[in-house]
Amino acid sequence: MNGKTAIISGGATLIGQGIATVLAGYGINVVIADINAEAGEKAAAATGARFIATDITRDEEIAALVAKTVEETGRLDYLVNVACTYLDEGAETKRADWLAALDVNIVG
Repeated sequence: MNGKTAIISGGATLIGQGIATVLAGYGINVVIADINAEAGEKAAAATGARFIATDITRDEEIAALVAKTVEETGRLDYLVNVACTYLDEGAETKRADWLAALDVNIVG
């Protein structure tokens, strides 16, 4: 696995950051892609990864993420999709919020 490259969408916190840590330990070049720039920069510093701010609901940002990753590392071998969003409003959740969550959790 040494020298290969992985993008982790949603890699700034929790499960994603844990995966980044493990993969980096195997010598994989890790790129953390997340919409949360502050957490992404911290996670990258903690794991030795690169960070690229990315909104995975926007096709042009996904394309830019892949292009920059390949430009910087010369390859892309793995894609780990753990980005998600949570709805805490229960029955009060608005339709637009459901659609946005589906866009991240299912489509993205």
